[in-house]
Amino acid sequence: MKNDIKKYILKNNGIAVYALIIIIMLIIIAIAGIIIVLRIVSSNDVESKMAEIDELTKKACNTTNFSVILKNNGEYSGKVIYKDGIFMQEIYNAEYNSIFWSDTRSIEENNVIYSDENRFYVKNTLNITWNPEKFTILNVLKTYEYSGEKEYDGIECYLVSTPLDEVEKYGYKTTAYIDKNTGFVIRIETENNGLTNVSEREFSVGTVTDHDVAYPDLTGYTDRTVY
Repeated sequence: MKNDIKKYILKNNGIAVYALIIIIMLIIIAIAGIIIVLRIVSSNDVESKMAEIDELTKKACNTTNFSVILKNNGEYSGKVIYKDGIFMQEIYNAEYNSIFWSDTRSIEENNVIYSDENRFYVKNTLNITWNPEKFTILNVLKTYEYSGEKEYDGIECYLVSTPLDEVEKYGYKTTAYIDKNTGFVIRIETENNGLTNVSEREFSVGTVTDHDVAYPDLTGYTDRTVY
């Protein structure tokens, strides 16, 4: 009788153990499935964000009217205004502050640097092709990866940064804040050897007039052009 009871208990315990093992395996399979699904969803989400960033960048590159105040580590470092292919940029150096005016539609004939302080100008000193792309992610990082979203100075932004393999290889990391509305990069953080440099850009879109970018009146200025 006792042997029969023992066999009965062992038999039922064995069934319980098998059932428990099956349940555990099902739970593991379910968790693995959830992880796979989450990874797929996350991957699709990142791809969607990157596609949105690409579209925003194209939008910024096609912007024809904007001004931007530039700051470096909180200090004012210049200003650029742009309208329909014409731009003016403040330039700073040790000798004098000046302004570079250029009609990028005909840069060979329409470049001039002039100084209001020193009252001189120099024509056709630079031969460059300038465009709004200068202020997009295309001019900040050659390769980048999506790293989240964040509000900066009241502006909703996408964050992109240097890929991890490049950080490990070169030892520095750049993070750029891309305005979700305009597509322009409004903040750049560069970390290198424990130091962080911050560049900020304050954009105003659609506010530049023809008068703002008109060719400067250089009456009374000294021509220092070298012919």
